[in-house]
Amino acid sequence: MTQTPIRQIRERAGRRVENWACFYLWLKGYKIIAKRYKTAKGEIDIIAKHKNTLIMTEVKQRQTIEQARAR
Repeated sequence: MTQTPIRQIRERAGRRVENWACFYLWLKGYKIIAKRYKTAKGEIDIIAKHKNTLIMTEVKQRQTIEQARAR
């Protein structure tokens, strides 16, 4: 299955934002366990652990901070 150019651009942008999110979590002391983990129900963008806390994160990209606050 070939992707359209717009789909490819969005895919790359999504990966870039996921990498930034991983970097942010790492700075906060989290250990990244998995990225883009596939399950029967879908995909988990980031799985990370800090002390006894395990988090599963869905990453969303917004054009501006105002768009992020509006959601």
